[in-house]
Amino acid sequence: MKNLRAGLLGVGMMGRHHARVLREISGVDLVAIADPIGDVHNVTGDLPLLDSVQQIIAAGVDYCVVAIPTAFHRDAALVLADAGVAALIEKPIAATGQEAREIVAAFAANGVVGGVGHIER
Repeated sequence: MKNLRAGLLGVGMMGRHHARVLREISGVDLVAIADPIGDVHNVTGDLPLLDSVQQIIAAGVDYCVVAIPTAFHRDAALVLADAGVAALIEKPIAATGQEAREIVAAFAANGVVGGVGHIER
């Protein structure tokens, strides 16, 4: 069985942890990272830093972790859902209840798995 190809959108405070975890999961290859602001935590390693969710999709990912500011979750999630790419979206899923419903509806309409990340301490 081939490894899942993962993308990561956002390498800020939460994204840097997702990068580390994605690299540690057996059966997963982190193949694309994007953050239009830059890599302030220096986590890209040997991967190029991409500018957009569209570039992550173009890299041929199976799923993407969305770890960008909440205000941008809706737009990124809708692009991923429309492209048929599964996603794990950091909490909160969206800035408003309406945006959250739009995200859920988009993943359901496209038959794609969408989830919300929750960290337990």
